[in-house]
Amino acid sequence: MNLAVETPCGSERLIEFNAVRSLESPELLHRHAVLWRLPAGTAICTTSDLAGRLVPGISPFLHHPAYPDGVFRCQLEEDDQAKYTANRRSELPFHSDMALFPEPPSVTLIRCIAPEPGPPPSDGAILLLHIEALMDALDHAERYDLVAFLREPRRLSFVDGTTTTAPMVPAPVGSAPLRVFERIEGQLPMLERHMLRQVLSFCHSLGPTLIRIPLAAGYVVGLSNRHFLHSRAACASTARVTEIFLGNIQSG
Repeated sequence: MNLAVETPCGSERLIEFNAVRSLESPELLHRHAVLWRLPAGTAICTTSDLAGRLVPGISPFLHHPAYPDGVFRCQLEEDDQAKYTANRRSELPFHSDMALFPEPPSVTLIRCIAPEPGPPPSDGAILLLHIEALMDALDHAERYDLVAFLREPRRLSFVDGTTTTAPMVPAPVGSAPLRVFERIEGQLPMLERHMLRQVLSFCHSLGPTLIRIPLAAGYVVGLSNRHFLHSRAACASTARVTEIFLGNIQSG
């Protein structure tokens, strides 16, 4: 596999390609996020077609009304005008995608159409955190209460009216969906709402543990929605446009 040797995003958990290159094994996404920098002049194709080229065997997640073909075009808006959290200009909390659906997508691909022109920290960079790194950091900080909170099975209600009993972070990681999402706090008792806020705040405090990827036109970021939480830095304007493909890997 011909990998780029430079790692400006500063993480051993990031694999980088400077071309349209298919993953040899989707299991790479269990341990690593992937950044594809598509060269200028790369033939234009739809984000759905591009997803199929980058991650062979992927199929679109079709259960959200904003993703009729598995792709959501995210054009930023002022916070008080945004219909969806992803469209807000302000910093997004760390989360796993579609946590309130019975079967969330296993893979998220984010394609940059137009970057945020503002400088850091308001540059709209993608922030990634492997869930094992978060759990290790909580353990190191002796926040055993937050570790237990994330691991405890609890009753969760989904958008389709069904329910399940599941932890926010399964053991082992990857064996079931991550369900870390700020809107889950509405289903929690007051003390646990406070604990969820502490977890999300702790994520942003981890500094060098985070993978920070400033986007440019033609960049595509891929991650496992069962192994990574992700966030987005605030944007100085509403110029940033991305297309987000949610999908699942076909087995067998």
